[in-house]
Amino acid sequence: MKKTMMGLALLTMGLGGMAGAQAQAQGGQAEAQNFCNPVFGCNPPSNNGGNYDIDDRTAQLYEDVRVTIPAVVAMHLHETSWNINLADLDKQKCYRAGDHSKTTGRDFTYPLLEILRASTWKGDGNIVTGNNYSFVGSFSLPTSLTGTNSNGTAFTGNPSSLMAPQSSYPGIVFTGGDRSKVEWKGPMICMNQKIVQKFSNAQGGWTFKAQLEGKTGGNVPAGFPTFMLGDQVADSSVKKVEMLYNAANPTAARPTLQVSNTDLGSAKTTGGWLDDHIIEAIVLDGNETNGVKEARVSFTLTGNF
Repeated sequence: MKKTMMGLALLTMGLGGMAGAQAQAQGGQAEAQNFCNPVFGCNPPSNNGGNYDIDDRTAQLYEDVRVTIPAVVAMHLHETSWNINLADLDKQKCYRAGDHSKTTGRDFTYPLLEILRASTWKGDGNIVTGNNYSFVGSFSLPTSLTGTNSNGTAFTGNPSSLMAPQSSYPGIVFTGGDRSKVEWKGPMICMNQKIVQKFSNAQGGWTFKAQLEGKTGGNVPAGFPTFMLGDQVADSSVKKVEMLYNAANPTAARPTLQVSNTDLGSAKTTGGWLDDHIIEAIVLDGNETNGVKEARVSFTLTGNF
């Protein structure tokens, strides 16, 4: 369009020049040059409203874009309950968690918190029907670890070998089915896996917490077994494990497992939905008492807006 307008201007100038020359030849004054446009007339509009710009080299316009984004924190829990019946452990993942001392005549547990911290896990453990993002995943115990058993003795060994699967409660294994011959007896640990997915667009970061409480809040019921929880954050090296309830000291303050955006680096948001691979463990070491014991894990995500 500008080339066309320049062509029109030159044509006008040419005609003006001819008219001027004729006027001068006739003894009159030269006609004034007229820079006009058949579309906009003699005064093309400037870019005063942002809708039109005209120049001899570059035209530039601007569009304002406004996006209104609500403050959002959200979580999705693949599995909302873990029901375990110690009289039927065929479908549970339970393992030997220690041994029985001939010296003291009492059970002792391996350094389970340290063992879990050295373990790796991923996924739901079992497929959650109807959830396209649920998968079995994996779980593996460390092959070597040094620590201290609950009775103060040293632990040096291979947890993946020592902590063999156990399918009956209380923990005892007979040799060849002969009940006069005992291969092993001692405490047990049962585990459960699940995925918690979290989302936060808070510009100031986020904090994720997990803690154990009574079924309707408040205290954990007496006789509930020791409970541990681990969180392995997807696509990162962040892994934390805490004992959220100690049945041997039930009145002690209950710790909270906490992960925040600063643990993962400098990003403030979760970067979309972010998976937390959760492992839960109950320790059956003789501090549990009979009956139906109910508690709940509280998962909380807070955005810093």
